[in-house]
Amino acid sequence: MKILLTCDFNVDTGCVELQYSDDSMISINCTAVEDEVANSRFQRSELNWLIYNDPLSYAELILNGDPEEYLRTVTETSQLDFLFKMFKNILCNLRYSFRIKQSFFPINCLYLLVI
Repeated sequence: MKILLTCDFNVDTGCVELQYSDDSMISINCTAVEDEVANSRFQRSELNWLIYNDPLSYAELILNGDPEEYLRTVTETSQLDFLFKMFKNILCNLRYSFRIKQSFFPINCLYLLVI
């Protein structure tokens, strides 16, 4: 029976390498995985976090799991978050446009009334 001895990210090759007790080794090319699986910078960021902080979970996800489903679940943003950010940008733009005209606009972009 093979026993996993080490699981590390090799910066030189860009691969997560799993070394087993029978001297066999599995090397996962992280760049190729990102190109196939990740569709956005947020998904790439999630994969990079796993690579650097928990390479064993990354290897398990790639070898045994469903990385597309995992990334879809983890990087999902809610519609409310999107609307809140859009509303905040509109208020900030209004504030700066009024400031340019030398008038005072008393709404601070950090404090918004959310209904």
